[in-house]
Amino acid sequence: MSNLREVDSNGLNLNIFSTFLKDTPLITAGSADRLNTMTIGWGMLGTIWNKNAGTFYVRPCRYTHDFLTANDTFSISILPPRYREVLTLCGTTSGRDTDKISAAGLTVAYDVAPYFEEADRVMILRKMYTDAFKTEGFVGSGCEHYDTYYAPESAQGNLLPHDLFIGEVIKLLEK
Repeated sequence: MSNLREVDSNGLNLNIFSTFLKDTPLITAGSADRLNTMTIGWGMLGTIWNKNAGTFYVRPCRYTHDFLTANDTFSISILPPRYREVLTLCGTTSGRDTDKISAAGLTVAYDVAPYFEEADRVMILRKMYTDAFKTEGFVGSGCEHYDTYYAPESAQGNLLPHDLFIGEVIKLLEK
């Protein structure tokens, strides 16, 4: 029995700016028995195409990217502050190499997409659009964002730009 209940997404009371900077939620995709998750710090919430939606950014090299690409639905789980170590583990460990969900002690629940019972709030989304950031789309010479995150000489070094995933919020769960 879940300790989360469905609420109306039109009544969402959430600081959308701190959610990704401070709370760093988990993005999760897959089936009830085969899934992966990762901590994300980049995301936006709003409306597009007359739908409540979220846009999230994941590099193609991430294992979770494979699950997001292969599935029509995914979730965003916002954990309480006491799970900071779990968020660090899920953001620095690959699911290709270890069962980080078990290592983190998270309890998987499933409702058209996997999510975690430990969350204070969960958004379940249906994918509507996906695309890649294109290097030619960065504005201005020496764009600081390109230089910081994608340029070969940056700390990130030669990594492909993130892909964006836009999903309609089809269900919102809260404690």
